[in-house]
Amino acid sequence: MNWLAVLLTLAAVGQDTVIDRVFERLTDKDRRIAGVSYHAVYQYEEQDLKTGAASTIGCTRRVSWERGGRQQHEFLTVSANGRELRGHERERAVADLRGKGIMATDSRMPFFVETRKDYRYTVLASGPCHGEDAWIVGFEPVSPSGKTVRGRAWVLKDSFDVVRMKFLPARLPFVVTDASMLLDYDRVGGFWAPVRFDMNMDLKLKLLIELMHRRITIADVYSDYRFRLDAAGEGE
Repeated sequence: MNWLAVLLTLAAVGQDTVIDRVFERLTDKDRRIAGVSYHAVYQYEEQDLKTGAASTIGCTRRVSWERGGRQQHEFLTVSANGRELRGHERERAVADLRGKGIMATDSRMPFFVETRKDYRYTVLASGPCHGEDAWIVGFEPVSPSGKTVRGRAWVLKDSFDVVRMKFLPARLPFVVTDASMLLDYDRVGGFWAPVRFDMNMDLKLKLLIELMHRRITIADVYSDYRFRLDAAGEGE
């Protein structure tokens, strides 16, 4: 769809109406879903681009959430460089994973009812996503911080579900020279739910000579969703 068509469509629908409908949809999902759990497979790789050396750490976990509470993470397996860890090694690796932000419990992500006022949302364009027509919605934090992000999301025109987000932290350390983050969704149990998060980040530190040049890649894949609906909700 060209820009003129996008502008004409937005003139008919109204940009504020699009954003309002997105949050109406989110409110409806919040009302219906009282709890959820899912299986997650996480892989972190750090490569030294100066030497070619690489290390990995990964885990599988069961993540659960109940309305009014915080996410709970049950670590099922933990591995480093392809070797499953146990005992103290496992405990140290879990602490390392927590330090790498695997849980991100204090982040203020967009497209949550409770964080709506933290962001400015703008309909930028229109395009396909997952084989369906979607609005492309940009988002910027009102007050950038280490807990907020900026980027764009794909919102289905027929249902106003968020089905993809590309973003970056609102504030990046000066050593980060390139970065990208992608959160993708799919239909699960009657809802659109996250199914994969990918991150790529290059870091470089140079003071007369190059002291550090690394690449970090993260993949977190989600499956086996189990929704618990409240009494007013419909079947799973």
